[in-house]
Amino acid sequence: MIDDFVYPTAESRMITFQIGAICVNWSQIDAHLGMILGKYIKAPSAHLDVATSILDLSRKCELIKALAFIVEDRKSYAKLEKALHFLDNDLRPTRNRYVHDSYSFFTGKNTRKIFRTKVVGIQSFKKELFTRSEQPITQEELTTFNSDLDIFSQYIVGHLMAMILERSKLKEDAIKAFDEVSKEAYGNLAAVIKRYRSPSTPKPD
Repeated sequence: MIDDFVYPTAESRMITFQIGAICVNWSQIDAHLGMILGKYIKAPSAHLDVATSILDLSRKCELIKALAFIVEDRKSYAKLEKALHFLDNDLRPTRNRYVHDSYSFFTGKNTRKIFRTKVVGIQSFKKELFTRSEQPITQEELTTFNSDLDIFSQYIVGHLMAMILERSKLKEDAIKAFDEVSKEAYGNLAAVIKRYRSPSTPKPD
């Protein structure tokens, strides 16, 4: 149990907490993608559970984008396509690194060990085999990533809600409020995407 484990520092304890939070946030995103897919294909829940349990996240994203292209207006599709591309090509690889790397807290430093085999050219006509590398890890870095996942979730849940709501049965002020919240959610996500695209933003190996 996490409460029974003696962490060397408060920072190392919070790093472990944030890694767990990444897992929880990711499972929620995956579940919401499954719900969106179900709305598009109008499949019974049991059939949908079978399909989504087989499909990995990348395939879900591609299938959702294809179906959205058929039924969504161009503006809604463009937003969804951009969001899902960001999820699959930026957030997913980062999440995999944080979740599957090895962490060490007992050397006086908080470090993340990356086990990945690659041949690297270190000098002209000379290459070397690397199987692991090590990087410092901080609570702040993981907290920022969890915040990015939260922002993505807010957008994708908003898209799901837009598919569920029957606008014809809502009052005008309710529709206006929902549209404003949705616009803000996408604006926040667009800002995160822009930050990831910036050359000055560090990316985990």
